[in-house]
Parts: sequence; C-alpha cells; structure tokens
Amino acid sequence: MPEIAFYGILHTNIYKVLAVLLEKSLKVNKACHVLADNLEESEYVNKYLWSSVTWLPHCVVGAKEEPHTPIVIDYVGSNQSLQKQQEYLFCINNTDHSNITDFQKVFIVFNLQEPEVAKYNRQRWKNYSQNNYVVNFYQQNLKGAFEKQI
Repeated sequence: MPEIAFYGILHTNIYKVLAVLLEKSLKVNKACHVLADNLEESEYVNKYLWSSVTWLPHCVVGAKEEPHTPIVIDYVGSNQSLQKQQEYLFCINNTDHSNITDFQKVFIVFNLQEPEVAKYNRQRWKNYSQNNYVVNFYQQNLKGAFEKQI
C-alpha cells in the first residue's frame, strides 16, 4: 500500500506547491503522474511547469515523449493509459485515481481555503486512515512552510 501525504495549502498558489513537490520527487529519481480535475486544468499545469522557476521535464499523457519523461500530466476522464508505470501520484484538490495501489506514494495537494475541497479531503483522509494506509497531513504555516500535523 502506498503512503499518502496530504498537503493543505493556506495562502500559496497550489501549482507552485505542486512544482516544488515535483522537483523534490525528481531529485530522488521518481517518475510522477499528475492528475488534474479536467483538460483545462491539465493544460494550465502544463503551461505552469514550463514557466516555473526550475525546469521540470514533463509532458501530457499520450505524448510521444511520455516513455522518456519523468512527469506526466493527466486528467480525470482522459481515457489515456500511461505508457510506463509511474512511482508517485499527485492529485490536485479533489481528484481521485481509480487505483492508488499502483503507486509507491500519493500526494494530495489541496486548497484549505475552499470549504468543499477541505471537507472532501478531511473525509478522504479519514477513509484512508480507516483502511490502514499510512497517512500524513502537512499544513502550510504562515511562513509558507509545511508542518506535519498529528
């Protein structure tokens, strides 16, 4: 079973936090699958990663470069199959993957300022905890750093 890490964001752009987490994942040589809510959000993530401070090699699911690219951006309902097994899964806000057990680690990056998103992820955390997953919650503090909550 994968470890599941929730990252509750209070005041930083969610895509900036995603980029930082992806960069850290690449430093430990992990292939990443980013799951956006829809096509528009996946296109936004794609553009954002091209313009981020550090260069993050990525592509969209189904691209010819996918087998050789460490970060693949996908969206719910794309009906595309990954061309290789990714190790880390990144879910944005309320996105869910149909089989999280395919991954070593799952990152759920969400905005705590959006009440429905926060409520959904509290329930998701509870469900994963009750099903014996290793679950951690990191909340952003006022300085922008993440602190592990107990």
